[in-house]
Order: sequence, then structure tokens, then C-alpha cells
Amino acid sequence: ANLVSQSLVALSASSNKRDLIMIPMVSSFTTISIIVFAYGILPPLRGFLDWPMHYYATTAKRWDGWLSPDGVQALSGVHIQRNISYTNRGIKHDGKHDRKHMLDIMTPIKNHPSILKIDKKATSIPIVYFHGGGHICVTREILHHSMTPFVRAGFSVYSAEYPLSPDVKYPHAVLSAIRAILWATKNYCPKQCNDCEKFSRSGSELLNFLECEGRCQTTGETYKPGHCSSCAGPLGSDKVHLVGDSAGGNLATMAAALICNAKLRKRIVESVNDSGEYNDLLDEQSYPSVERVVSLYGLLGRQTPMTVPGVAEEDTTWLGYIKNVVVDTGVNFIFRLYDHPALTGRKLGSTLTDLDPKEIVSYAKETLILCGESDPLLLSNKEARKMLELKGFKVQFELYPGNHAFHGFPANWARYLNYAWTDNALAATHSMFEFLTGGAWTKRAHGLSLATIEKNTRADRSPLLVFPLFLVFIPLSLGYSFYLGFEYWQ
Repeated sequence: ANLVSQSLVALSASSNKRDLIMIPMVSSFTTISIIVFAYGILPPLRGFLDWPMHYYATTAKRWDGWLSPDGVQALSGVHIQRNISYTNRGIKHDGKHDRKHMLDIMTPIKNHPSILKIDKKATSIPIVYFHGGGHICVTREILHHSMTPFVRAGFSVYSAEYPLSPDVKYPHAVLSAIRAILWATKNYCPKQCNDCEKFSRSGSELLNFLECEGRCQTTGETYKPGHCSSCAGPLGSDKVHLVGDSAGGNLATMAAALICNAKLRKRIVESVNDSGEYNDLLDEQSYPSVERVVSLYGLLGRQTPMTVPGVAEEDTTWLGYIKNVVVDTGVNFIFRLYDHPALTGRKLGSTLTDLDPKEIVSYAKETLILCGESDPLLLSNKEARKMLELKGFKVQFELYPGNHAFHGFPANWARYLNYAWTDNALAATHSMFEFLTGGAWTKRAHGLSLATIEKNTRADRSPLLVFPLFLVFIPLSLGYSFYLGFEYWQ
């Protein structure tokens, strides 16, 4: 329906006979492509990302070749405590873990050579991170390497999973994100200690990272409730930083809006709380102060070149028209899967720019919005900046060369993807360091030299395995899907 309406508008504005043939052809081809993607590609794509790619990423990050955007091996200096339930929904009835409501805690290994020497006060606030994936795919493990630089800077990072669409609709993912934030701030240990600390005291450079399946920071199995099981000190933080990329940027900005505005939060919670499932989120006494929010090319609105007046006319070539139609259809497709069918417009409010500005009385103390110059989500990022600035909130907006997800790929995959990661991923990482530490981090004092980074950027042939694996997995999954369909039809 979206493509038909766009085609009719384009046809009515054109007097060229060639357009009368080409526009319907382009629209028909795009319609077929979207249908094929929705029913033929998306299910196996999610399967590929959830299983082969998830476990491949878990393994590959142990190799020296997979680099983070700071130019350092992905897990160097990082202690990871995996698969912690942040809600009672994190455990299924049969006792098995439900990954949709789990998080990983990443903390710096003390005395490790990769850890930066930054003032402890500047890194004393926990970071809660939400991964991207268009609300429909990807797991936190796949993107851990994009957040481990903040661990090496001295932060504790809580990387949270959340339920994906179309399995659930808005606002369930946002409310799950808020629960993850509440859990993280309640269970944060200011000393960043863990039960694996004894293994890192030797300072051995051979010990690159640590993993722990146990509960290093707990609400009190050994000591009294609310105290760390390692140091016996009190747990908790009344402040938090939120970071998210793409769809995760949507969750970070929306979670900040709901946490900072009780009336807005109450309206959103009550829209899906008939069973009382989210009664705990109506408590106004338990919310932390949102200090800083970082959105990396976030899905902050529905603005596309086809919906913002004058933008589509900037490129009148066929390639430009096709690009604009594909972007517009793709964004609408994502929201079709994500949005609640019973809610629309302002009442829905599934993105920051959907909300009525009157409802946003308060917000994070500072917000950093980063985006690629060629990103299809650039228009929504600009609109979010405009909206927050008009409300008087402090916003920092930065553009970098490149397209969407430039910060999410391993640094040494850049040669295969044909982009200079030092110009965008590394530069954006430095900007986020400075922003989140309140200026305590500086490139001159703490940044690696380009010579050191180039030395670290060794050959990584893992994409030569990943890309063919994906191409093999898709037809196998499609074949199996058709087989199941045939069996069902029989």
C-alpha cells in the first residue's frame, strides 16, 4: 500500500512517458523484494544471527584479530559475567534461561595493561547498553566488541537483551529495557569487584580476558541483602548512562524519556498493563537519574526522504528515486513489525519524535547523537536533535563519514567493507569517551597513537568465513521452510 501510494504521487507529478512505464516497474520490483524479504529472508536471517553468528562471535572475539573501535583486541582487559536474568521472566517454567531478558556485566580487569588511567570519579556511573538490529534481529553478543572500549576506559557496562519484534509489539521492548536499567543500577558495585579478581592480580599479560558463569555481584547470598558478595560493600547507583545503537538508540532515548517523565511512563505502562505485569514500573521512588544518553545512528523517528518535504527533490535521478523508495518502505516495514496495531500516531509514541513535546518535561542532563553522513536514518536524528533543543535540553550532534552501523563492525573488517574506520568508528569512540567521562578523557592524554593502532590492525580473514556461511545458510533455511510448508499443506 505504501509503494502504491508513492507511485501514484510520482506519476501524478510527472509528464514523462518513460516515467509511466518505469515507476510502476520499480514499485512492483520493490514490492516483490519486500515480500521475499519478509517471508523468505527475515526468518532465516534471524536464525543465522541468533545461532551460527551468535556463537561464532562468542568464539571469534577470543582471537587477537577481532578489534574493537578503539583499535584494541575486542576482549582485552575485560571481565565478562554472562547470562544474568534482570527479571523473573528471564527464567522459563522449565528452569532454562530466556535470552530475551538477560544481560551481561562487563567490568575492567584491574592492573591489566589495556585499562586506561582515568579519574575513577569520571567512570563511577554504570553504562547500560542496548544493541541494534532494527528491533527484529541480532543479539548482544554480536556487538559486545563495540562496547568493550568503555570497559577499558574504566566503566562497568551492562549489555542487555530485550524481546524482539514481531514476537512482541511496542512498548514491551522499552519496558523490558527499563527493567534492565533498574536491575543494573540496583546491583552495581562501585568497587567493580568480582569473584574472579584473584586470577588477575598476577598482572600476567597472557591473561587477556576473564569469563564467569557465576554471580560475582549479587543482592546478597553471602552477605546481607543489597551488598556485594565479593567485598561486602553496598550495591547500587542513583545515576546511570544509557547507550544504544540503531534500534538500541531508540530504546535508550525512549527509556530516558519514560524514566524522566512519570506521567508519560504511566500512560505507556497502562496501555499494556491489563494483567498487572508491569505494576513494578509504576513505582516512582526507584528510578535513577539519567545523566547522559548516547544514540549511535538511532531509529529516532519515521522521517524518510519521501515524507520530509523537499528532501526527495534534492536527487531526481532514477538511482535516487529507487534509494528513497527503498528507505521509505524499509522504515515502514520495521515499524509495521514493531508498532502495536491498536495504537497510532502520538498515542503510540514508539520513537522519541513521535512523542508530544508537552509530555517531555524532563530529560537526561546531556545527550549525544552521532550519525553517518549517508545514513538513511539521518533525517530522524536531525529531528530528534531539533525537538530536544527546542525543549531546552543540552544536545551534542555529530556527523561522521559513512553509512549506517559504521561503529558496529570489527575495525579490521573495514578493508572488506571499503571504509576508513579511523575516520568514523575510532573518532566516534573518542567522542563518546570524552562525553561520558565529562571531559576527563582526552585524546592527547589517553588516546592510542595511529601508529599503534595500525600495528594492532592485523589481517583478519574471518569475514571470508562469515559471508559464505551466510550465503549457504539462507538457501538451506529456505529449503527447510518450504519443506515444512509442504508438510503442513499435505
